[in-house]
Amino acid sequence: MHHVGVNEMSVLKNSGIRLAVAGALALASLQAARAQETGAALEEIIVTAEKRESSVQNIPISIAAFSGEELAKSGIDGTAALANYTPGLTVQKEVIGKVVIRGVGTENYTVGSDPGVAIHKDGVYIARSSVAIFDFFDTSRVEVLRGPQGTLYGRNATGGVINIISNEPTSEFEGYAKIEAGNYSKFRFEAAASGPIAGDLAEGRISAVYAQRAGFTKNLYPGARARDVYQLDNQDLFGLRGQLNFHLSDNVDLLLQGEWLRDDSLPPAFKYFDTSKAYWFNLFGPDKDLKDLRQVSQGFETAIPGSSRTVPSVGKADQDAYLARLTWDLGTMKFTSLTGYRDIDFSWINDGDGFDTFFVTYFQTDNSKQFTQEFQLASTTDSKLEWLVGAYYLNEEAKTFTGIPFIIGSPNDFILWDGKSNTDAYAVYGQATYAFTDKLRVTAGVRYNKDEKKGDLVYNLFGGLLEPDVTLGAPPGTKWSDILNKDWDAMTGKLSLDYHFNDDILGYISASRGYKSGGFNLLAAQAPYDPEYLWAYEAGVKTKFADGRVIANLGAFLYDYSDMQVGKVVNLSATVVNAAKATIAGFEAEVRALVTDEIEVNAGVSVLDTKYDEFITEDPAWPGDGGCGKQVAAPRTISLKGCELPRAPKFQGVFGVNWTHPLSSGAEFGIRADYAYRDKQYFTQFNREIVSQDGYGLLGVRATYTAPQGHWYVTGYGDNLTDEEYFVTVLESGVAAPGTVVPQAVVGAPRTYGVILGVKF
Repeated sequence: MHHVGVNEMSVLKNSGIRLAVAGALALASLQAARAQETGAALEEIIVTAEKRESSVQNIPISIAAFSGEELAKSGIDGTAALANYTPGLTVQKEVIGKVVIRGVGTENYTVGSDPGVAIHKDGVYIARSSVAIFDFFDTSRVEVLRGPQGTLYGRNATGGVINIISNEPTSEFEGYAKIEAGNYSKFRFEAAASGPIAGDLAEGRISAVYAQRAGFTKNLYPGARARDVYQLDNQDLFGLRGQLNFHLSDNVDLLLQGEWLRDDSLPPAFKYFDTSKAYWFNLFGPDKDLKDLRQVSQGFETAIPGSSRTVPSVGKADQDAYLARLTWDLGTMKFTSLTGYRDIDFSWINDGDGFDTFFVTYFQTDNSKQFTQEFQLASTTDSKLEWLVGAYYLNEEAKTFTGIPFIIGSPNDFILWDGKSNTDAYAVYGQATYAFTDKLRVTAGVRYNKDEKKGDLVYNLFGGLLEPDVTLGAPPGTKWSDILNKDWDAMTGKLSLDYHFNDDILGYISASRGYKSGGFNLLAAQAPYDPEYLWAYEAGVKTKFADGRVIANLGAFLYDYSDMQVGKVVNLSATVVNAAKATIAGFEAEVRALVTDEIEVNAGVSVLDTKYDEFITEDPAWPGDGGCGKQVAAPRTISLKGCELPRAPKFQGVFGVNWTHPLSSGAEFGIRADYAYRDKQYFTQFNREIVSQDGYGLLGVRATYTAPQGHWYVTGYGDNLTDEEYFVTVLESGVAAPGTVVPQAVVGAPRTYGVILGVKF
């Protein structure tokens, strides 16, 4: 695996920043000189980030937006790929999808917890992080909102929001289909058709995707083929979406949507590392002895020794989703009702030891049923005052079956958790923007959040049940349902000032508060933990110049992060508590430029500085692999003050160039190249070198021939062309001798390539 040294990394980072800034200035000068040569300009993307349509350049918040065409040109086919093109965003596959924006994300992944970055699909919130990584198909655009969005999006948008918006039914008949074939036996088919139904009364749209790919990792365990786990980190996905848009009257529309996703892809394999001294048992052949990064020897047992229960699936992430959106144009106002329902089934197994015989397995299987209802009333007139008010309700009923079966000698070697978490969340909110002059605007918003959570837990340790009177010292007869019962409320809001220096330059400053709900850790015997809060202060400028041929947006921010929900070790047991404070500061810059009528370039950088201000915890590996911690009290107890937050690289940079050349036949030929660099990052708060990933870069190239009138096209592509070896995430295995660490890592995707044939009609 390629590791970049500290000095080399510093040079790369500093050079990258200088290159990005110098490139932006050079491009700006170039456009100014050529502005009179042509009337061509960059297309501005219209987004609904603030619950109403507006250009990205007119919204005083940091947004990265991608149109459906841009997604296709860059090969962004899902949330995981999105991170390679969005500075400040990290998306990693672990047990669940870990989504982090500017260092703020998710700590606990059971159904009793909530994410720190909110994902919304067609306006409806997705509560479970287990399905945070999914494929895009028939997508209109994707919006990444950086920073807390507590007013309009509410709870659990502390780090930001990702909005995925599907293409909707059209009044004219249209559609497309595309077939993709690539290495690792990849096959993907995607299609959509849309048009009027019953004259002008309604429109409909149907979309589908089917994708299969062989695994990136070979499992050499002797029984792997019989268990169908020989190829890990594969893809086996099917999705179908149907939509009907009814015109109930001249000013009332009703959109109905149903979406069904079936994902039976096997999970990525965790590769085990470190010397043999770190293992409890050296009689077995751990997969660390397999030198190839893409080879493991792991059992993936679905049986639970000593129990009649089994794990239902090695890998599954299925979703059934339905929504109804009613819009009523009242002339000076618009009323919107958005009703959503989502049923999620998730299952996952990790062979938890790295041995080629059964020793330890980790598994998790979840089910979540969520219902949401939102009402909005927004002004529509072009006046000095724009306003929006709303009310929101969420109900989620979720359950989990999670465990660690292992063999030491007893027939009942297992720890099993059966947990439930039922949530009722309420909110009312309002936001208004007032234009004092043609140039100066003030935006103020406030939201009241109320969360009610009730849970239950069956904690089965070696066949015996642990009750809170034993584990927490509660009064005799106390049940877990008595302990896991808590309410929280919070006020969140925003205040911003923006000023149009002219039609092409917008400057803004803002202060906003984010709030993530409290929750339950259903993997330990502990009481509920409380919400976390984040105050964000941001200043930025959004510019267009050279007659719209250059767009450059810059922003800087400072976060005061308090009551952080962090994983803390207490008596060598993993818990989630409100035990930390942190300061986060950073800077982002994004530039798009039309160098000529045929060449467009884009560049973006993110510079991030994160550190814990307070955080005292135990460290199971102390003192052998102490990382950045300093011992402050009893043995193993350390202070992590000054340590970096996990999954928060100090520097991220992206650069892309797209050349499109018209041919004499009326056809078109284009080439696009993208390079993404991600600086060193740690994966735990201990900042251990052996649980980190040094800086690395990924290069992708796509070449496309488009027939006259754009009726069909063919694209050849290659991703990770240099075949960079890197880790997407690294965990610390629990199967380790005291005072040692065994890293278990998920290896990133290798070089992939293929061909896409598409038709449009």
